[in-house]
Amino acid sequence: EKVLLKKCLFDSQNEADKVHLFVNESELTCRKCGPNVIHGICYGNDDAGKPFFIAEFYEGETLEKKIEWQDYVGKYSEAANVVLGILDGLMQLKNHGIVHRDLKPANIIIKKDGTPVIIDLGFACKDTYEDLAGLSKIGTKGYAAPEQMNGGRSSYSSDIYAVGIILLEMLTGSREISSAKKLVVDGIRDFIEKCCQENPDNRFLSAREARAKLEYALKSISKPEKQQEIALMRYGAIAPLIAGLDENYPSKTAFYTEISNKGLVGPDGRVHHY
Repeated sequence: EKVLLKKCLFDSQNEADKVHLFVNESELTCRKCGPNVIHGICYGNDDAGKPFFIAEFYEGETLEKKIEWQDYVGKYSEAANVVLGILDGLMQLKNHGIVHRDLKPANIIIKKDGTPVIIDLGFACKDTYEDLAGLSKIGTKGYAAPEQMNGGRSSYSSDIYAVGIILLEMLTGSREISSAKKLVVDGIRDFIEKCCQENPDNRFLSAREARAKLEYALKSISKPEKQQEIALMRYGAIAPLIAGLDENYPSKTAFYTEISNKGLVGPDGRVHHY
């Protein structure tokens, strides 16, 4: 059975802060927070006194790689279900008093069964004021919340901000918040915009609240008329036909029926080719 072995190569005298972060990561990883968070097996020091930890190894791909492959562009249900699992992971971390602080696609593994697992707790910390106030400008630009980039105090809300950016990038390929306006599912767009509020107080209060909102948005996606709209807008290849809708068809429904009759829509309601 494969495992992950991670060793600290920093010098304890000249790079004490980095060694401290590694030891902190080791301890937090081995808390065994839940199925959507990296599962540490043990940690300690090797014969040379260097810290290390061993964790479960996950077969799968990083979410970063799947985004590069555009696996989720326009796939609202699939992307949202992945994010629900990420939110489960954040709830599991919170149950152990942990804020991740560097949530991004590269730090999420999608297992072969589709389960997302949050990894790399290198910048994570306990939710005490002293921990949350330290290390200014921590996180990854493009995913880190404004308060993190401005040297402010991180919080659970900072991780919520990253969730919104991740879902936006999955669906559109862009991390620009203005890209959310292109989304045809109102509930998903509203979810992302709420997550990505500049003021932490205006975001969801918790991962649990965010999850409930996203689950509600998913229900709207299952409506037949919304499935039709998503199918119509999904691929740029049929954009010229949509542009001529008014001239050739009385409604989007009529157009959808036409392309369905031509075998261009699969049984799942998606436009597969043209």
